[in-house]
Amino acid sequence: MKYLKGLILSTIIVLLTATVSQANNDYWRIDSDIYVEVEEYRGQRDNLDNKVFDKTSMVGKLALTNPASLWSFYFDHRESLRNYGRNFSTSRDSYIRNRTQIGATRQLYKSHSAILNLNGTYRKESNDSAPNTPSRSSGSLYWLMPTGSFYFNKKWSFDFWDAIFYYSNFLRSNNYEWEAEHGFSYQHSEAIKAKITLYTDRVWDNNSRIQIISATLGHVRWKDG
Repeated sequence: MKYLKGLILSTIIVLLTATVSQANNDYWRIDSDIYVEVEEYRGQRDNLDNKVFDKTSMVGKLALTNPASLWSFYFDHRESLRNYGRNFSTSRDSYIRNRTQIGATRQLYKSHSAILNLNGTYRKESNDSAPNTPSRSSGSLYWLMPTGSFYFNKKWSFDFWDAIFYYSNFLRSNNYEWEAEHGFSYQHSEAIKAKITLYTDRVWDNNSRIQIISATLGHVRWKDG
């Protein structure tokens, strides 16, 4: 009887706490999403003149958010069939890529004139090879990504994200990557927004030798809706 009274009292306290928290909008929400992602490439070739593969992915996502908290968390898992066949048919080069990642985002600053966030993510990626075929590369990825916006007025803003990646590979040497996008946005109305951005990407190995350099000036994009 004493245990039952304690259980009832504990339940009432939990329910009252949850009710007050929800009234203050201070409670954690779990959002889930499951979908199929299909990508088809036509007329594209790699550096060995092979057809660029098609990709079909099963994706599952979970997000944990609280409007009253400065933190948010997410979990993502996908399994992708990658192949060089036609119409998404399998071939002897087909394989499954498994990708699991978990991350957290911290809001560092927020006001009417600026927003600044910092994201940290861990990703584990592996590839299932067909029997009697060479093993495919797999590894882990760690990244830090600051993102933010600075508002000059109600219409103009400067937006950016910078990502620093570290690749811990099992079959290849480890390497680093810096990927970023910086640009200006113009909010014409609630339905229309124009952006012009500069995208850059650099990859280098443990000896600081740069392997890939790319830069792209983005065009103006109009977002309807």
